[in-house]
Amino acid sequence: MTGVTGPLASLLEGLLVAVVGLCLGSLVGLVSHRLPRDQAVVLARSRCPRCGNCLAPRDLIPLVSFLALDGRCRHCGAPLSWRYPAIELVGAALCLAIWASADLTVEAVLAIGLATTLLTIAISDLETLIIPDELVVVCFLLGFADLLLGGGGDLVDRLGGLALAVGPVVAVRQLFSARHGRHGIGLGDVKLFAAAGFWLGVEGVPWLFVIAGGIGVLTALVWRVRGQGPMFPFGIGIAAGWFVLSFPM
Repeated sequence: MTGVTGPLASLLEGLLVAVVGLCLGSLVGLVSHRLPRDQAVVLARSRCPRCGNCLAPRDLIPLVSFLALDGRCRHCGAPLSWRYPAIELVGAALCLAIWASADLTVEAVLAIGLATTLLTIAISDLETLIIPDELVVVCFLLGFADLLLGGGGDLVDRLGGLALAVGPVVAVRQLFSARHGRHGIGLGDVKLFAAAGFWLGVEGVPWLFVIAGGIGVLTALVWRVRGQGPMFPFGIGIAAGWFVLSFPM
């Protein structure tokens, strides 16, 4: 930072990254709730779910507003969900982790963009079993940006990774459908695998299957134990595997 050097500069830079992370986490909380429910993301005002009153800008400062209001609505006093501050803190933690390993570089900004998008996808899938197409498109765009910035592999390798990721998944989806009369893997999962394969390339896809499959099995077991039916959020495993393989800390 201009005019400031040494530990103080690092501290100020870290605080800036944390604030940006909190803001991105707030955006993740908003988008992951509204987008899969076909609600307006940009134009609609935020409201208290209990009394319906519109929230003022001072009520929407990431983490600060929640703490200042003691976790309650300014209008009706109803308890506010911990969902939003929790997601904001995760966003800050992701940004700080990436900054610590990559500093403030173009690659770090790209990594933060992907990490927050994957977090949005994971939360959306967890809460609604929906992976919005708009978020998958963002993942593809980030993959193209990573390719242009020399993030590893060439276009042939990226397209090979896409094909290698999609082929087996589509085959399993069709076989499961033929045997059980329903799809065991959602189209959203297939599209997310495609985007992940394009980002990771041929070499990364087998590891993606291992990590995503392992997390998917654990998620399915938890889903069954909780009695939430046969469908479970496989996107969580895909997003987690993609993140781990892209940004080993």
